[in-house]
Amino acid sequence: MKKLTLILTLLALALFSTAAMATSVTYSTSGSFGGGGTCSGTSCTVGLETITFAGTGATVTPPTFSPLGTFSVTGFGSETFSAPFTLTITQSAPPGGSGNLSSTVSGTITGTTQSNAEVIFSTTSVTLGGITYTIAADVNGNPGVVLVPVGGISTLQGSITTPEPASLALLGTGLLAGGGFVRRKLIAR
Repeated sequence: MKKLTLILTLLALALFSTAAMATSVTYSTSGSFGGGGTCSGTSCTVGLETITFAGTGATVTPPTFSPLGTFSVTGFGSETFSAPFTLTITQSAPPGGSGNLSSTVSGTITGTTQSNAEVIFSTTSVTLGGITYTIAADVNGNPGVVLVPVGGISTLQGSITTPEPASLALLGTGLLAGGGFVRRKLIAR
């Protein structure tokens, strides 16, 4: 009986250790401004300023931080604006489909470096096929916020994580061993 338990435990460890190996993730992003008028597609023009979004794509091995796109503001003037923005993440490997993160783009964009456009995500993470994409916090620690300086660019950073199978394997092995110990104690009585 002890040999069978040992063999099953070693088999479970071998099985879970292969599952614990990191899997590459391939994704791409795109963004769309809403609100109609001059705010649609990948750009939003307000007065003399234009804020644009350029999507990106990559193959990475989680856990990692990776760019999810780039915002930029061009032009000069003094405008106040607010427009919705939707970030779409499409995961092609492992198969996981698409997911959206919604936000509001607002702020005052002027021809000085003191003013910013601010992108505030109301939903900061999405899970596709077991992979979680989370918008990183800004430099002040505010989750789901991106500040875009006038005349500059800001990269939208995100963390990409997977459930940790190694911890689950360790828990499962511990439960198997504990169950075997309890079973032997009950049979011995």
